Amino acid sequence: PGGWNVTALPDGTIISNNTKFPYLYYEADIPSLLIPKPQEGFVVKGSEVSKTLYDILPKLGLNTKETQEMADYWQKSLPESAYYFIGVIPEKILDSVAPLDINPKPATTIRVALYFEAQENETHTTKPVLAGKTRTGFTAVEWGGILKTNKPFTCLQ
Repeated sequence: PGGWNVTALPDGTIISNNTKFPYLYYEADIPSLLIPKPQEGFVVKGSEVSKTLYDILPKLGLNTKETQEMADYWQKSLPESAYYFIGVIPEKILDSVAPLDINPKPATTIRVALYFEAQENETHTTKPVLAGKTRTGFTAVEWGGILKTNKPFTCLQ
């Protein structure tokens, strides 16, 4: 039910109603139970979130521009906190709660969504093994994340 009807150019430019956009942006309220906290992740000082994103995002398949845009977005969007847990939301969960239907179908689809949770104290967690996809041909890239709160709905951005 919803969505966009746009044209994507090889350089990544998106055209809708004769207007050019560098990307599409959406927010979705999703019941929190559908996006469980990842078992593995990174616990970093609030002041080190951006540095951490610049380290992990390329390993998840984002290029330099995408990494910079995502790191800048979340640096500005996250409230101040002593620490943050940062986890990677598995693609199978994203496909379940926010499916993509792109026509023509991309040769490669990269979906990177991170789970952010503010913490007062440093905790220890197992770090995940990060593996991105190799881009071949027409590639669709989606990046975003959620800021976990105590509300019954989580906003996927």
